[in-house]
Amino acid sequence: MPKYRFDWLVPGLLRDKCIALIKKLPKQWRKNFVPVPEFVDRLLPRLEVDNRPLHEVLGEQLAFMGSATVPVDAWQAETLDVFYRMNFRLLDEQGRVLENSRDLEALRASYRQHVQSSIENNAAPEYERSGLTQWDFDDLPDVHLIKKNKHTIRVYPTLHDDGDSVSVRLCDSAELAEYQMGGGVIQLAMQENLQTVKYLHKDLFKKKDLLLKAAQLPDRNILSEDIIRTAFFEACFRDKPLPRSRVDFFAQLETGENEVVNICREIEVIIFGLAEQLANLHSARRDKLNNFPDVSAQILSHLASLLTPGFCFDAGIYWLRQYSKYIKAMHQRIEKHLQKSQQEDDFSEQITGFTAALARLRDGEDECLPALREQIKTFRFMIEEYYVSHYAQQLKTIVPVSNKRLSRQLQLIETALD
Repeated sequence: MPKYRFDWLVPGLLRDKCIALIKKLPKQWRKNFVPVPEFVDRLLPRLEVDNRPLHEVLGEQLAFMGSATVPVDAWQAETLDVFYRMNFRLLDEQGRVLENSRDLEALRASYRQHVQSSIENNAAPEYERSGLTQWDFDDLPDVHLIKKNKHTIRVYPTLHDDGDSVSVRLCDSAELAEYQMGGGVIQLAMQENLQTVKYLHKDLFKKKDLLLKAAQLPDRNILSEDIIRTAFFEACFRDKPLPRSRVDFFAQLETGENEVVNICREIEVIIFGLAEQLANLHSARRDKLNNFPDVSAQILSHLASLLTPGFCFDAGIYWLRQYSKYIKAMHQRIEKHLQKSQQEDDFSEQITGFTAALARLRDGEDECLPALREQIKTFRFMIEEYYVSHYAQQLKTIVPVSNKRLSRQLQLIETALD
């Protein structure tokens, strides 16, 4: 279902909504489009219905007409009168109204569990298996059809990681199924290599508990599990379609399993280096930031976002190799960038906006296809590179980065989400 098509309402209301949108602009922008109805009448023939927010297309057309270019965040579509939002009606199988709402996403979220329960209650036995530790089941199709009464429901088979086994499940979206499938095939790969997994759990970070604690990193067991999962993904499944058959699964496993231990060792070395840096960073923060509690809190928050449990898998080895640089940039901030300045205020405002956007994107990450998740990850680490360019230019960034480049990357993602 097109996400933004309903933003355009029906043709008879489009003109009124465009007028209302412009009138809601802050005065510094609104004054460029007086009288508003005349501007709208001139641009209306140029508007082509699209699966994009109406206010974005409206802004582009106003700019094309030679008027001011309105920033995206100046539009206040959410403050329009309620009748400028489409009304959605959800019906049950008998055609009875379950709920009316003007928020399609909220409606979907409210009934998602109900839909999932209905899928599970009508699933065939082959899609109700759990406790699996090897691929001894049939191939998983991309789509499965469930017929119920007069309706046909499209569902998407997947493997779900249950911790020490996997289960076959059905999802209500292809994106969620693909997201869960990644964890499922990694867990199966680990189950097929239990001796290697046990050896790595025993040997990684051996007798290094105190170092990890001083660096305020996750404990040894959590960190080891994270590294092992990362290694299996990087060795066997990175940049390949996730296997949906036993033949493909074992083919990918065979090509990569011999590299798992080497990748684990590389990541372990990276973490050892980070642990020493982090211990020094925490010491410097305690010594020098007593009079700068805001900066201290910002650094702790920044570290928490980089080093959450599961951060190795979350980042991937490519970006993990850059973590040392990110910690050095934080150290540089403590050493040289504590005084207030307009430049610092501007940078802080930009970072706040980008990190807030990132948080929103990551909330819905499990509903994105792999290529889009990679774009979100790129955006995330472009923010980290932006920190480097601001606080430690001499360290150099791995990608070109600026406020404009970050804004373009964010727009690219939001357009894809549309």
